[in-house]
Amino acid sequence: MGAVREYFRELYFRSKLFRVLAAKLIDDKPLPIDYSHLLSFSDMQIGPVQRDEALALFGLTRILRPQTIVEFGFQNGHSALNFLLASGADCHVFSYDIDPWSEDVAQRCLGGFRNFHFIGKSQADFAPSDIDHREIDLCFIDASHELALNLMTIALIRPHLADMAVIVVHDTGVWQKRFFGENHRAFVDSANGKAVGRWIDEEQYQPCVDERLFLNALLQSYADFSQVHLHSAHTLRNGLTLLQRKNPLVTGSESFETGRVSLDSAATELR
Repeated sequence: MGAVREYFRELYFRSKLFRVLAAKLIDDKPLPIDYSHLLSFSDMQIGPVQRDEALALFGLTRILRPQTIVEFGFQNGHSALNFLLASGADCHVFSYDIDPWSEDVAQRCLGGFRNFHFIGKSQADFAPSDIDHREIDLCFIDASHELALNLMTIALIRPHLADMAVIVVHDTGVWQKRFFGENHRAFVDSANGKAVGRWIDEEQYQPCVDERLFLNALLQSYADFSQVHLHSAHTLRNGLTLLQRKNPLVTGSESFETGRVSLDSAATELR
């Protein structure tokens, strides 16, 4: 039986067809997961979330199982759909945008989702009543790309974040010149590219300087938040940054003190 199991293990790793067939035999999935919408994303697009980034946000949402998601920047609605399909029906998604076209798309395309709410307001006009005074579990910032507005937004939402809330900021990365497509070369030389972007050196271009300045400002003004940058030097990535409050994991005061003492002892021995 062991040899048979290992044979099927090899098939599973080597054959996409076998994996698809095997998935149909698994009965412990309460609902099939719909990934089909990810085809609408591209990894070479400028501005909107890239396909791999959408997949990361989908996975993050599946892991966290948030009850309240707040998105600043609806645009064409693809990220909102990504959050809706990744979360359950008990999760409410609130999406902000000031573009009338975005509001039209939201009504026509996402009106069938009872847990979706379009807020036709600027991120700087956030009010807790917009989200029914719910605590925010996951917040996605991909709207103005302006330092002042982002800082104002953080100040407004901070009192309404759940203890373990995660904030995701988009467009925080650097483009490597060797991966540029025609659209990236055109963007860098455009008026918009020169207004919002800046070269770091001859090989590295930051498409949204204010988003990076925003994160640096948070390091100084909000030292209680940790940052994890999902950037890459090995592909062309717009970039995501995850923020979360620094909180020690609850283990009980005695075990926490024991762990601290152990770390202190280890540090002393290393010296």
